[in-house]
Amino acid sequence: MSADGRLAVFTSSATNLDPADADGGFEVYAKDLLSGDIVLAASSDTGVSGNGLSFEGSPSGDGSTVGFTTDGTTLDPTDADDNLDVYVKDLSSGNLTLASTSDTGANSNQDSVQASLSADGHAVAFGSNATNLDPAVTANPEYITQVYVKDVAGGNITLATTSDTGVKANNSSYQPVLSADGGSVAFISHATTSIRPTPTWLPTSTSKDLTSGSITLASTSCSASDLARSPGPRNTQPAAACLSRLEAGQVVCCGSGREAESAAVVAVGEVRDLGVGADR
Repeated sequence: MSADGRLAVFTSSATNLDPADADGGFEVYAKDLLSGDIVLAASSDTGVSGNGLSFEGSPSGDGSTVGFTTDGTTLDPTDADDNLDVYVKDLSSGNLTLASTSDTGANSNQDSVQASLSADGHAVAFGSNATNLDPAVTANPEYITQVYVKDVAGGNITLATTSDTGVKANNSSYQPVLSADGGSVAFISHATTSIRPTPTWLPTSTSKDLTSGSITLASTSCSASDLARSPGPRNTQPAAACLSRLEAGQVVCCGSGREAESAAVVAVGEVRDLGVGADR
């Protein structure tokens, strides 16, 4: 949903929602709940439906754009492989942007997923296994997922899953949630060296500020009473939504990795600023 609840984004295999979509495959749609208008978001600049599966639709806060994941090969001339890619659709102009690309426009060479947009859609965060989006990630034998933030119009891409000194995460990070202004990104991480100081089996909820490049520990443990006040079930799924409300210096308990350990270390929230640094 958009921030005001007017725009609903969903995935459907229906063939009667848009004349351009008659193949029965999963597509991403955006529905204006006031006017009733519906838009096929998973379509090219000219409105042609993609030839693959599209899912994980995510609207910007103002409802102007929609990000989604697809394995289609007909939405952009540079995307001819069947890897999953992240796209951003401008609902007013119809323009479609392939977001999972490097600074120079090279399409990601592995899967990219889980788009999250800023309020006005100028930036999108996503997870990727690619090895050609940032110079710090040139090999990925363990298929680790990193989180990136892309300037949709400018093309610049930032590796968010790094330490204060620019060291990349040594394990997967996922479920990114971009702040309204695009200045911070929250994500869950299994990294044990670059993001947090000590190894642990718990996935930690992390947020990076995109202006200073700093990453700040906001919460290391939660008491049973803290957990009782935390939103959602005790697992990693609600952590990203919980961290989307995280502000610098705020302590938040976002759910635990295991029910039996609900009073132990639960989630680490960090604030990372992405605006400064050689990795932009």
